Amino acid sequence: MGSLRTRVARRFLGVLLVSAFLPIGTLAVLSYTRVATQLDLQARERLRQASKAAGMATLGHLNALNDELGAIASAVRADPRVAPLPPRSAAPPDAPTHLRAVSLARPGGPPVALSGDVFDPPPLPPGGADHLRSGGSVLVVRDGPLILLGRAVDVMEPRRGTVWAELRPATLWNAQDVLSVLPPDAGLCAFQDPNAPLYCRRIIPASAFQQIARRPAANDAGELEWTIDGESYLAGHWSLFLRSHFLAPSWTFVVSESKASVLAAMNDFKRTFPLAMLLSLWVVLLLGVMQIRRTTAPLIQLQAGTRRIARRDFTTPVAVTSGDEFEDLAASFNSMASQLEQQFQEGERLTAALRRASASLQESETRLGTILETAADGVITVDERGLIESFNRSAERIFGYTREQVIQRPVTMLLAEQTPQAGDALAAFRLAGGDGEVLGRRQDGTTVPMELAVSEARLGDRSIFTGFARDISARKQAEQERATLEAQLRQAQKLETIGTLAGGIAHDFNNILTAIMGYLDLALAEIPPDHRVHADLKEIQTAAYRARDLVRQILVFSHRTERERHVVDLGLLVEEVLKLLRASLPTTIEIRHSADPAMPAVLADSTQIHQVVMNLGTNAYHAMRETGGVLEIALDVVELGLKMSGATPNLPPGPYARLRVRDTGHGMDRATLEHMFEPFFTTKPVGEGTGLGLSVVHGIVTGHDGAITVESAPGKGSTFTIFLPVAAAEAARVVAADVADLTGQERILVVDDDPAIARVSERALTRWGYRVTACTTSHEALARFRASPTAFDLILTDYTMPGMTGVQLARELLQLRPDVPVILATGLGEAMTEEERRALGFRAYLTKPLSLREIGTAVRRVLDHTEE
Repeated sequence: MGSLRTRVARRFLGVLLVSAFLPIGTLAVLSYTRVATQLDLQARERLRQASKAAGMATLGHLNALNDELGAIASAVRADPRVAPLPPRSAAPPDAPTHLRAVSLARPGGPPVALSGDVFDPPPLPPGGADHLRSGGSVLVVRDGPLILLGRAVDVMEPRRGTVWAELRPATLWNAQDVLSVLPPDAGLCAFQDPNAPLYCRRIIPASAFQQIARRPAANDAGELEWTIDGESYLAGHWSLFLRSHFLAPSWTFVVSESKASVLAAMNDFKRTFPLAMLLSLWVVLLLGVMQIRRTTAPLIQLQAGTRRIARRDFTTPVAVTSGDEFEDLAASFNSMASQLEQQFQEGERLTAALRRASASLQESETRLGTILETAADGVITVDERGLIESFNRSAERIFGYTREQVIQRPVTMLLAEQTPQAGDALAAFRLAGGDGEVLGRRQDGTTVPMELAVSEARLGDRSIFTGFARDISARKQAEQERATLEAQLRQAQKLETIGTLAGGIAHDFNNILTAIMGYLDLALAEIPPDHRVHADLKEIQTAAYRARDLVRQILVFSHRTERERHVVDLGLLVEEVLKLLRASLPTTIEIRHSADPAMPAVLADSTQIHQVVMNLGTNAYHAMRETGGVLEIALDVVELGLKMSGATPNLPPGPYARLRVRDTGHGMDRATLEHMFEPFFTTKPVGEGTGLGLSVVHGIVTGHDGAITVESAPGKGSTFTIFLPVAAAEAARVVAADVADLTGQERILVVDDDPAIARVSERALTRWGYRVTACTTSHEALARFRASPTAFDLILTDYTMPGMTGVQLARELLQLRPDVPVILATGLGEAMTEEERRALGFRAYLTKPLSLREIGTAVRRVLDHTEE
């Protein structure tokens, strides 16, 4: 077999094998394919017929069982005295053999077992009652699956009930007449719902059910195939129409058979054909080798001579005595070898000289290439036509291109902005380098700021231009982030300053309102309701309460008040607001709402959050009322990390409920964005807004430990995003019951730096029977208490007072007498937490402005020890 080592011999042998086996193999494959196709078609037709036969046999069983159930219904109709059998009792000896259990269901009563175990009747399908009254039967499939057959006892008297039977599956699909219509080794599957088969002897994949479901409704028979665990199956299916008989959906029967069983007759052919092919191969190989050995012997000698020349061995000539063209070729080969020997010796001398010169040049190129490749800046060389000649690794990193992608391409592909005066790529490159800082274009189309310097050098008779590019995007980003943080800091400081001012104003105004409301209460108590002045005083009282509400809004903005918080379902709250908005918005504004179904609750004041959503929705309406648009309100949950929290001021990492309110209105410019949360700032015409809407929204959100961000641009609408922390656990406050009787005889020390409040409190408490001592300074009150610590049963003190605050006064008083109850009143809203108040010993905490009834109620609760 040595002659087969040459490529010519192997090629010749391959031609012989192909010429011998191509016709035989083609004929065998065509014959096998034709027979296999016929077997496949016959099997498909057989399976279709089998599925139909199985369905018809099942229908026959159903009709027989229906007749059997009709006989039971007739027996019950003839003898209505049916006694219920005990649960789980054995069926009587004369029970039907094809029915597992039979029950009688009557309207308004429990089911009665006629045979077997009692079971609850299934709900009737649509139209089922009419079908039973017309003498028909109802077939229902329940989970399990359980097959139940129902029939009316008396169609003329529906109150006599319905006989229900649970069918035995063996009577439907394991009967001999059903099995006899199936091919050997065939699998039968019957189903009404693909997700819950009624019966299956072989697993059918979900894809097969989908093939049946996609077929037209008129085609009640068909075929399909599938593959499970590497084995292919053919199947036929047929739908049994049951609605006219039993008012039930169609049952589909699938009869399947493996392709291996279908093609079993081809196994003998597959065993004998390879043996015949191997025998033919042996004969062809024997004849081919004999002919190849004779033909390729001279070629092997020439090949050996060629290899000796490749090894620089010119001493041994090629000897061929075949007497044909190969002998002439050998003579020419020997002459050529002699000439090559002389040329090779001359070439060796030239090669040695070139090797020395090349080594020196390669060393210089290596040194220069190392410098360029390790440079931190991108280095790009360009020829006189503006085409890129070299591209180092830093340039690849900056622009995202590889060397192969940019070599011999215009350098303008790397420039995002080209100077209009540049007439070609080289001019654009040189002008861009002269500007120093330019925008580069990456492979993905994004831009990168960079510093570019271009220099020119002569290389022989041509010029090359080298550009040094430095990526400055990190520096630019740092500058932008610093500017953003500085703007946020200025805005926060501005809002904090305004909030402090608003809180101070609210404190003084609360004191004034407390005096006004107190004296109004005293005046109203003295004047009869039918007096004409009484109505005027009520109007003044209404105005005072409106002023109190306005002050509370200011305190909300300044973060100085706390409302009752509880677990709030934001989804339900937003839906309530949307109902109000849909009723008030014109049809030109479309409302779109989306919410995460797994939305967690937040700990908040539902009234304040309702006000936030309503204010934002109203602002969106004002932005779109002229042109119409879309109002989108979306709720979801986000997990803020350390990096993300930098974009939302004062928010620690963690889960947050995110509320986004977006409109397609006219939007806001930068100047408006900088002032929109300031109180009394508004872009609406005079008379349409107070300027407190967004400032109150900001105060409520930040007061709930959340944050609000805004994205807006002129002509592109606005998006308000609110982040509220998710509630870790439910929280609620216990509200004490109201006190009806405000009278008492205890001794009370009232301390307030506002004489009007001190006097009105003294008058009101004295009117209710208390013995009151009023002081307008903390030092005076402390002196009176030190003189006689047991002379007072309760202390009512203001929070903010000159010289000594109410907290400091309480500490001094409690040191003298730890059991004395102290009530603290403030006009600044929430100044301390509930834990701090309890630690300082305060029994109650009141927020101004106060009505006299609120003061009396708090006093009575503390004295009666019901303040908790």
